[in-house]
Amino acid sequence: MYGYDPQAAKRLLTEAGYPKGFKAKAWLFPFAGAPELIPVMEAIQVQLREIGVELALEEADWSATVRPKLRERKASGYLWALPPSKKAVEAQLQTFNMGKGLPHIFETDELYTMWEDLLQIADPKAMDAQLRKIGNYKFDHFETIPLFEVGIEVLADPKIVQDWRFPGWDGGDIGHTWLIGPVTT
Repeated sequence: MYGYDPQAAKRLLTEAGYPKGFKAKAWLFPFAGAPELIPVMEAIQVQLREIGVELALEEADWSATVRPKLRERKASGYLWALPPSKKAVEAQLQTFNMGKGLPHIFETDELYTMWEDLLQIADPKAMDAQLRKIGNYKFDHFETIPLFEVGIEVLADPKIVQDWRFPGWDGGDIGHTWLIGPVTT
């Protein structure tokens, strides 16, 4: 379902009523810790052009342009690249699917119902089964377009930073900076 197959993509576009492809927009913006997101989006533009999708790239600023558009739900029709979220599943659902967070990536009545059902489950095995049902629903309905996997990287000078106890990924940016331990002499 998610493989790279330009001929199948062209066939699916034709079946969807776009035999000559269509035009779309994408934001290009710098993102701390992931400078490769801009060239990744430029590569995606080339790949989409091969199947008939003309992607217009618009330079933007994450804080001044993209976040406000997402918050106001005016980002429809735009593609954008961010590092993948590695939050706990429940936090991801709240942030991306239940209208509780900024992105509003994928929201449906069926997903809301599955979420409400999940909130009533106490048994760990039943909770796991419901989370898998939700995950399969999101996968089968193409919640996101997994065109790349780019993680955030951080380099620290050991002469300045002695320790950075990082308890785990907190989403699409660098976090837990208050845990940075400076070198003391």
